[in-house]
Amino acid sequence: MQFQIQSDRIFAENKSGKLLAEITFPETESGVCTINHTFVDESLRGQGIAGQLVQMAVRQITQQNRKVSAICSYAKHWLEQHSSKTVTVLQIFDEDYGCEGVPDGQEPMCSVLVQDTDGSQKWIKLSDSYLTENGIHEGDTIEEFFSLL
Repeated sequence: MQFQIQSDRIFAENKSGKLLAEITFPETESGVCTINHTFVDESLRGQGIAGQLVQMAVRQITQQNRKVSAICSYAKHWLEQHSSKTVTVLQIFDEDYGCEGVPDGQEPMCSVLVQDTDGSQKWIKLSDSYLTENGIHEGDTIEEFFSLL
């Protein structure tokens, strides 16, 4: 399924324009985006699409250095199930955009190798501005949503 991403909405439509899946997360107060609506067409339910939408929204919100809130019952439950954990930043690499540079309208991203308290390591993508604005360097510990890992 091909999702379309907007500043406060992620959605998918079929070829005729019928809405198949959607999540909306407007900024409800300064620095806070609230997930207020999640929808998956009846024909697609039970395939994990709603969870994907919440995960994508959380990633987008946090990469914009904003906090996540939810009034949508599905999103609230998902967030409770996917709470945060502390990880240690092992390595940070700037993404290589080649000679074309960063595509218009996109923010420069970094690949970050993190390790959680049980020793497992994973790569996550975070915006360069998120790392800079939060003063995150190799060796630092940060709290991230499981959905980002």
